[in-house]
Amino acid sequence: MGNRGAFYETAGCLRDVIEKHLFQVVALLAMEPPAGRDFGAVHTEKAKETSVISIRISIAVILVSALESWQYFQICMDCTTRRDHVCS
Repeated sequence: MGNRGAFYETAGCLRDVIEKHLFQVVALLAMEPPAGRDFGAVHTEKAKETSVISIRISIAVILVSALESWQYFQICMDCTTRRDHVCS
């Protein structure tokens, strides 16, 4: 890569490539054994696992967002009930 490393780092390409490769490795490790050794069989099993991983990640993001919203709501409720608490 020579001197191009800084460009790829600032453009976010390096992070995207690493993320995609790690996702592929996780899919390969987590998938069920394919029916055959051909590309189609491996691709099918990886696709099944990738969709499950994507759903789990989506659920986790939703839960974290809900928790953050609930914590914000609790802080706001605390601000309205306590006069000594400074809210912004």
